[in-house]
Amino acid sequence: MVGTDGSKLHFHGFKIIDFATIFSPHLLWTASATLYSTITHLDGSLVGRGIIEVELLGPSGFTTEVDSFTPSGNSLFAKVSSSTRYVTYFARQLATIFIGPLNFLQWPSPGFRGYKNKQTPLPFLLVAPQDGVKTKLHRWEPSPTAHCHSSIPILFIPGVGMDYQTFALPTLKQNAVEYFQAAGYRVYCVSHRIGNTVATENAYTTYDVRLDIFAALEKIREQLKSEKVYVIAHGEGAIALSMGLLDGTIPRDWIKGITASQVFMHPKLAEVNMWKATKLPSSLATMYRLLVGNWFSCTSTKSDSLVQKLLDQVLRFYPVGEWKETCNHVVCHRTELVFGRYVIPLTVISMILNLLWRYRLFAHANINQDTHDQLQNFIGGVSLSCLTHLIAMGVSGQPLIPDSASSISTSSSSTTTTKASSQNLLSNPSNLDRLRGIPIFLFSGSETAVYSPEATEASYELLQDQLGPDDYERSVFRGRGYADVWMGEEGDFRDGNDDDEVDGDGDRVWEEVRKRIDSVCRPVER
Repeated sequence: MVGTDGSKLHFHGFKIIDFATIFSPHLLWTASATLYSTITHLDGSLVGRGIIEVELLGPSGFTTEVDSFTPSGNSLFAKVSSSTRYVTYFARQLATIFIGPLNFLQWPSPGFRGYKNKQTPLPFLLVAPQDGVKTKLHRWEPSPTAHCHSSIPILFIPGVGMDYQTFALPTLKQNAVEYFQAAGYRVYCVSHRIGNTVATENAYTTYDVRLDIFAALEKIREQLKSEKVYVIAHGEGAIALSMGLLDGTIPRDWIKGITASQVFMHPKLAEVNMWKATKLPSSLATMYRLLVGNWFSCTSTKSDSLVQKLLDQVLRFYPVGEWKETCNHVVCHRTELVFGRYVIPLTVISMILNLLWRYRLFAHANINQDTHDQLQNFIGGVSLSCLTHLIAMGVSGQPLIPDSASSISTSSSSTTTTKASSQNLLSNPSNLDRLRGIPIFLFSGSETAVYSPEATEASYELLQDQLGPDDYERSVFRGRGYADVWMGEEGDFRDGNDDDEVDGDGDRVWEEVRKRIDSVCRPVER
């Protein structure tokens, strides 16, 4: 464009038209009539910024603007055709947003679009010595450009339905594993039996995962001749770690320190998940098992069974957050159903719940488009046996040993297995003493839909009351959901909560975790 003084300028403008405008003509008009503008010189220096708002009526309104349009074409038919194409294109773009859930579903697609060129981890086969279940352990070496290397390795433990990619996402510019590599740490991740693995379809529970954690720690100690390992555990991985420590399966002196993400010893469900588990006449897990079987996959295809097709169609009306959180991705819907928010579709109740409960598995603004489009590669599914056990623990808020579990006690000389009845691992005060002396950092996302922030609060208070205040810290990170604390780019998120009681910076989760790790693994350097 040319300025009033005749100089050439660059004009850049954009509009924000998103799913927040669903079924609202007023919001849709406001968004489409608001242009955020920037004017710069050709060398990039700023001239000015502003917001241009177009009124519907008036001498400078939209109707006057339309009157000024001149269609192209040499004949009346050509002019009508060009005008029709323009209006049709404009209306189609707006309608796609306006009708939101009624759009075509986005199905999982093969391929790896949006993947970055990442270092391939070194895989190792793990065999749990107690029951012979095979899982995998992946290893990454510290970055050669790191200022200094730590002799203490880090072990990541993902949640249910996830694997090492939770922390090593190939769709991020820098994922969590690369962040800690750059800080000079050797990183491991165990893909356990209820993660995104073949073994997940069997009837294993969170309690069984402690055996895989034991095997992973044993392998790391064997490889590095390191006595201790720092553990970062997320979700159900954190619950399994706590249960393994409480029952003595995992030796305390193997652990240098712990970061527990979202939950630890007290798996208290968030409000909506608690409502699912306690208010419905029959649990969702029970109903699904009767109709389909013991396995729920977070992935579906157009050629799936009739029941799965029906479920996918019903879930198109499933708000996965506020209206702005709406999407048409089948995997996103199914993941939110089993792990995150749940409402009854197409009822007044669903509208009320949508207004009251804004918690979610992750905030869409906190993960990039490539990650969202490839969710089927990062999230698998869950067995109904595992889910039933998680629901039982979530309702009670306690680490419960399932009736069918094996109680494993480990010593330096032998391993024994005995049948255990259902019990609360915190009912025996001596169990908690097994955590004494381990520095533990607990944190929650303020917007999590899976476990309430009260989950980490309860564990934090119990540890402080029973074992003393020195080794324990807790934070709640503003604007973060459940999985996006690891699956989002560090420093690349949008704060959705102004709660004064929330004390963590949402875009600095990894940095806060690293500070705790440095404090126990490299105290001299600090």
